[in-house]
Amino acid sequence: MPERIEESLQEIKSARTYADSILSSVPSGLIVLSNRLNILSINRAFGKLSERLPSLSPERFIEPLKEEITANLETGETLNREIRIVPQGSETARIFSATVSRIGSAAADYYEEEKACILVTINDITEHERMKELVLQAKQDWEDTFNTIPDMITIHDRDYNIVHANRAARETLGLPIHPGGGMTKCYRYYHGADAAPDNCPCSSCYKTGQPATVEFFEPHLNRYIEIRSIPRINSSNEMIGLIHITRDISLRKEIEEEHTRLLTAITKAKIEWEMTFDSVMEFIVIINKSLR
Repeated sequence: MPERIEESLQEIKSARTYADSILSSVPSGLIVLSNRLNILSINRAFGKLSERLPSLSPERFIEPLKEEITANLETGETLNREIRIVPQGSETARIFSATVSRIGSAAADYYEEEKACILVTINDITEHERMKELVLQAKQDWEDTFNTIPDMITIHDRDYNIVHANRAARETLGLPIHPGGGMTKCYRYYHGADAAPDNCPCSSCYKTGQPATVEFFEPHLNRYIEIRSIPRINSSNEMIGLIHITRDISLRKEIEEEHTRLLTAITKAKIEWEMTFDSVMEFIVIINKSLR
């Protein structure tokens, strides 16, 4: 009998040592609570967190999780929650992901002998959340900039489908807010055609993999436009589509045409004046203020 007891104690000790080793190696902070909601133990990771931020005691985490802990004690359901705690001496909140889960298969009675019942897992996700906020802000800034550009900008896949468009393109072309589904062929909206026209820079860009630019009058839009197509390249250096930038150059064309008309009129007037000047029979000399 003593030998069996010794063997059983040894097995229990080995199992506890094994469990302690696992808990110590877990990178998440762990707090073990009893069925009476007393803190029984914490693991090494939580200890390191407390060393780094002394004001973050286990009680600072248990207090905001009381509702979840009570619910877990009653139902055994694993619950997750994000909590924010401002460490002492800091003005910035730290963000933690907390998980409340049951240890064992059945709920423990408060009046039973006190034993481990609930495991609270703590992960510091402050930097992760900050990075997520930065990414979301960068995305928002990009979209705001994208939508404030007056040029029509559309992003195409290899099949001439418009997969994204800025506000100017959506409003001018009458595009849906969320292009896609194979029903937004670029040539239908830009040219009112069933296929890409011969002078389409997209076709040239797809064939050569090089940027292409063209200017022409587009009857479908009733305006002069400049279209610039730029290849979209993925991380494998493969062309997956293009960026299509369309600028309304109607005003510029009007100015250029007016300039051409004025230049023609001035040239004609100059020739006529010279012909008249040379045909006069009198001697005519034009002098400056210095009598030269």
